[in-house]
Amino acid sequence: RLQLAAITAATATYGNQLSAKLAPMLPKLGSAAKVRVVAILDASAEESVIGTVSDGDEAVRRAALEALGRMGSSASVPVLLAAATDDAKPGKSTAAAALARVKGEGAVAAIRQAADAGDSKRRAAAITALAARNDSEAVPAILRYTRSVDAGVKSAAFAALGWAFSNDRTAALLAGAVVLSHWFLDLLVHVPDLT
Repeated sequence: RLQLAAITAATATYGNQLSAKLAPMLPKLGSAAKVRVVAILDASAEESVIGTVSDGDEAVRRAALEALGRMGSSASVPVLLAAATDDAKPGKSTAAAALARVKGEGAVAAIRQAADAGDSKRRAAAITALAARNDSEAVPAILRYTRSVDAGVKSAAFAALGWAFSNDRTAALLAGAVVLSHWFLDLLVHVPDLT
């Protein structure tokens, strides 16, 4: 309790200038103090927060995932994707929400890259994050993913299109027409394969 009181008082006085001093102390702190410290750290402490994601305490893990969503960069994306697809540990929804928010340097490009290649579950999580971010530049790639042979990726792509265009009926109809036209073209081009 004394640690938590000291951290609260220092934060009120110095704000995020404490990141450089507090980040190295994270492994030595108790769970409640870790949660509080992680909540006040800035982007300069990203590496320390990434290390805290593997903490055994669920509250600390969730606080670290939330912090990465607030301050993370491309370095945080693989960690968030792993947490968003880990069925054995709590925090999947927290990690997914963090992926939809992370704005640091290179984060969007890293999410797009993860959607393009790799493990099926992580690709699906990245596609979902792109839709949640309303990333209009990712729409052509998401349309391409609807033709994937991987059922998980294909399902995530269709869900992403529905999510991305749910507020705009014209855009949704246009996207649906594009996908339908691709299917007809595939049918015409691959007729010999069907016999």
